[in-house]
Amino acid sequence: MKLIKHPKRILEYVRQFELEKILNDEMISELELCEFQSGEVVLEGGTPLDYYYFFLEGKLKVFQRQLNGRNLLIQFYNQFDTLGDVEILQDLDVTCTVSALETSYLFRVEAQQMKRFAENHVPYLKFIVNSLSVKLRHADENYAFNLLNPVKNRLASYILWHLQTGEGEVVLKESLLEISEFIGTTYRQLHRAFLSLEEERVVKRSVGRGLEVLDIERLRELAGEIYHLF
Repeated sequence: MKLIKHPKRILEYVRQFELEKILNDEMISELELCEFQSGEVVLEGGTPLDYYYFFLEGKLKVFQRQLNGRNLLIQFYNQFDTLGDVEILQDLDVTCTVSALETSYLFRVEAQQMKRFAENHVPYLKFIVNSLSVKLRHADENYAFNLLNPVKNRLASYILWHLQTGEGEVVLKESLLEISEFIGTTYRQLHRAFLSLEEERVVKRSVGRGLEVLDIERLRELAGEIYHLF
């Protein structure tokens, strides 16, 4: 992660996402612009929340580390949102791990400072209430999608969100075992799902963890709304 000291760019993001409607001038002056490269962790589950984040641009993956050591994918982010709402309101450690899938930009502000501000600033409290209600609704939808959709569809969604815009190749950073954990299935079922996608000429696996997308429209059709974005 690196901090970007660029006042004009910071102001552009503030205006683009209308942060002046929910933050006062003092809080806006405290915002730090961060750049995370692909694979870098923004928040680590189970650790104290040091910084509260505003996600601005890029793509993030949100997942939970289970007590048995496995990881479970929650959703992806590719549009404006906040990270740390529940943690600052309830004084919790970070509940989910968040990592970048591509170069991503976020504002950060010290968590305790954000907590003090949020407790006394009505516009921001209204924003948090609305944001959390939307997240709860989509979390319920995601859970239902995970239960009801076959492994092949979940895999299609997972591949789709790892696909770089305008490119037909994906390099999966996780092993097949890790991917099976993320989408809540077994290694054997995942292998069958990959074979099915290859038989349909949707994707083609190459050496290592490379993957070529042959039919992007079919991939989107299979992915549907699984791991729906907030």
